[in-house]
Amino acid sequence: MPLKLGTVVDSRRLFGRNFPSEYIRSSWSHIQSHFSFFVTEYQFRIDYRLKYPRLLNWCKRNQCVAHRMGYYASIKNQFNIFTIDDWYTNNIYQVVQDVTKQQTHLNIFLKSLPKDSTIILSEPFSTFDRPQVLKNF
Repeated sequence: MPLKLGTVVDSRRLFGRNFPSEYIRSSWSHIQSHFSFFVTEYQFRIDYRLKYPRLLNWCKRNQCVAHRMGYYASIKNQFNIFTIDDWYTNNIYQVVQDVTKQQTHLNIFLKSLPKDSTIILSEPFSTFDRPQVLKNF
């Protein structure tokens, strides 16, 4: 394919049976090969309480982007592409009065990522609507 095409994946749509089965839905298996990479929806968020080992195993075999991953997630070393969700940057740059603690957590997270990681800023238009905010970031 001349372009790399990616899509968002959700383990509920990907897997056809309940945990721990890793059976892939036939509707998904018919289209999966058309995509070069996959962005996880919300399963790796720090506040997501359900287990996600099936999706993590699937991501090991496919090119996944870790979306909405918590700063201190122990699984971050299993990825090399990450998103910084607008929830994090909005809290740091628009909502919170004293951003020192949040900025420190973000800095630690970024410095702890695997070497040569790629960072994707989610919805930058809402966070960086003023040039000085982007420069500060």
